[in-house]
Amino acid sequence: MSFSRKTAIAATLAASLALVGCTAGGEGESQDNVTIRFLGSQPNELIDPVVKKYNDANPGTTVVYESVPFESFSAVIAQRVGGDTGDVDVFYADAPRNPSIINAGYALDLTGELGDFEGTWAESSIETATVDGKIYTAPMRTSTQVLYYNVDLLAAAGVDLPSIDPAERITWEELKAAAAKAQDAGAKWGYLDDQVSRYYQFQPLPESLGGGSGLSGDENLEGDLLNPKFIEATEYWQSLYSEGLAPKGVDPDQTKPIFQSGQAAFMPGGPWWMPVFAEDSELNVGIAAYPRFEDGEAVTPTDSEHLAVSANTKHPDEAIDFVKWITLTEEGALAMSDGLAVPTANLEAQPIQLAGLEELSAGYAGFRALAEFEMQNTAVARPASVGYVQFEDVMGKALEDIRNGSNVTDRLGQANEQLMSAFSRLR
Repeated sequence: MSFSRKTAIAATLAASLALVGCTAGGEGESQDNVTIRFLGSQPNELIDPVVKKYNDANPGTTVVYESVPFESFSAVIAQRVGGDTGDVDVFYADAPRNPSIINAGYALDLTGELGDFEGTWAESSIETATVDGKIYTAPMRTSTQVLYYNVDLLAAAGVDLPSIDPAERITWEELKAAAAKAQDAGAKWGYLDDQVSRYYQFQPLPESLGGGSGLSGDENLEGDLLNPKFIEATEYWQSLYSEGLAPKGVDPDQTKPIFQSGQAAFMPGGPWWMPVFAEDSELNVGIAAYPRFEDGEAVTPTDSEHLAVSANTKHPDEAIDFVKWITLTEEGALAMSDGLAVPTANLEAQPIQLAGLEELSAGYAGFRALAEFEMQNTAVARPASVGYVQFEDVMGKALEDIRNGSNVTDRLGQANEQLMSAFSRLR
């Protein structure tokens, strides 16, 4: 796919908007006061303090944050950025969706606007921000996963605690046996998925066995759900539910409370739960390295939100300055990560943040070294594709059906056909 036409439009628009931004304010603004409208998917109570810190240090610019639910975020961006309303200046961009927003012309070309960012972001983050050699988004966060375990439930079952050492990580086969043993000893559930039936949580299983991401072909616009290793990994995942180790009928909003209340022995999940679990005096929790299959590779999820500047912004200079503060300065990166334990993509701020999380609990000893190892060695990004939104939707529905008993091969075959139909309209 070529983005040359979109790039040319964005470049021309950026140049014209830069002149406008220097000579006139938006409607209702004075030339000395610019309002930057910022859309994200985190709640206001987490982001408003960050915005206030920036506003206090930058008189003449007022950033106003608006929270939009993640499930409807893509549709809102399509309407308010794609609709040329001009009422959005900066917005969250989920990394695998970058090709879609760039192809649609929603994101301003930031090539040459961000200064020297070499060494500030990981190469993997830069790659997901770049299309056809041009950078369109600024990496704000990345991610990793750990295996949470309930110390008391495993002790009651006589199960050895899994290792935090990535060289000694538990296998999925060992985890299943340990989960069953914990359940036999009194745990209500042996296992929980944090983001149940969501592709981000599921992807490491087929990737570990060599089954790939589920997409292949030119620009990841071919479904690849029926290769033997993808099917094998999915059948393993289904068995956790069909054998009663994991609960059916719960959604992602319910899994954290189930684990926190001491009902489950194991839960793979993100470090964003570490502060919550550390504050619970009744929960005896530890963390271990993310599992792999016995005959497979170690694979962990990664990627998270970037920031994009709207191609329709009337204030490109001010919007870019705000994006640079959040993503390229240690101060801004730490401010954005305060209260939200998702690893920052800023490599200068990241060790400070990870060390702070490790200090929250004795059960988290070794977290910083583990997280840094995983993000550098085992992290596999979600597949970049202009069809990623459709892929995630199709996979989520398929996984939910499989969790509830659908035949794995038949349901993946149906999903593969749905992907091919959806992708035929994108080529």
